Amino acid sequence: MKKIFLSLFLFLCAVYSPAQETVIVLSPGLKPAKGSETAFHEGLAHVVKEDKSGFIDTEGNIVIPCKYHAASDFSEGVARVWQDGKCFFIDKSGKQAVPGKFDYAEDFSGGLAMVQHGIKCGYIDKTGNLVVPCTYIEAGSFSDGLAMVGKDGKYGYIDKSGRVVIPFQYPQADDFHEGLACVEQNDKWGFIDKTGKDVIPFTFTLVSGFNEGLALYLDDRKCGFIDNSGETVIPNRYFSSRQFKEGLAAVLREKRWGFINKRGRQVISCKYVESYDFSEGLVAVRRDSFWGYLDKRGNEVVPFKYLNATSFSDGHAIVRSEDNWLIIENPLTSPLE
Repeated sequence: MKKIFLSLFLFLCAVYSPAQETVIVLSPGLKPAKGSETAFHEGLAHVVKEDKSGFIDTEGNIVIPCKYHAASDFSEGVARVWQDGKCFFIDKSGKQAVPGKFDYAEDFSGGLAMVQHGIKCGYIDKTGNLVVPCTYIEAGSFSDGLAMVGKDGKYGYIDKSGRVVIPFQYPQADDFHEGLACVEQNDKWGFIDKTGKDVIPFTFTLVSGFNEGLALYLDDRKCGFIDNSGETVIPNRYFSSRQFKEGLAAVLREKRWGFINKRGRQVISCKYVESYDFSEGLVAVRRDSFWGYLDKRGNEVVPFKYLNATSFSDGHAIVRSEDNWLIIENPLTSPLE
């Protein structure tokens, strides 16, 4: 009987003990670019060296040299880079992938990218063809087949041919997410569908787009969540919150972050100084001065020993030890050795 209990104890220790990570040390001078919680996108990570941008793969190899003044992450097979005051698109070999250079551009989304010449915005396809002329003062990304555009101080929506499908009538608006877009009327926010019909009343102080079936709302300086019928699913009782990712959302109480599920039940206590979103089954959180990773039950999977961290993507994350920037593998998805 003692052997059985001992075996069970050892098994539980193995399940809940922090994992040993596979580590790759980045070349001297390389570090992840600021501004992105997730380092790897489509297999490559945007890195900087001596204030110039390039890209590495998940083995730490430099695949696109650090020679650009700035860059974005890869999206739909291409990345934006800036050089000599102009923006253009490169592929994963580092070659220019889309003809043309622009004053500004956004990532490709749904096969089109917003580009800017002077102060006017339009859209190109991946052949560089300007499919929507640069006539707008502001423009968002295509999502659910529509894009938010602005002119004369009002916002509406166009389709991929450039046809206006929802008139310019909103003082503020956001992109479509899961078939709905949040827009403002009379200093209150609500939601419209892709025909322009009001589907959730304009009663909120502030809202986010829908993600995983729920949208974040703010009223009386507290955050909660509604469903796509406008019903309150989780009351506004949090000082701040992030959207749901992989079924859990980070919420802030008493200056500490934790996580709730879609029923509003607290599944990870609010005791962390900083938090990202769940990705690939793990979340990067900061406890005191150090970052580590938790699973969805709040178990410590990667120890709290890093000075900085990114979320896992493509099975990898970039973290900062006391001496080096490192690539670590996701212990939940990496092959057993």
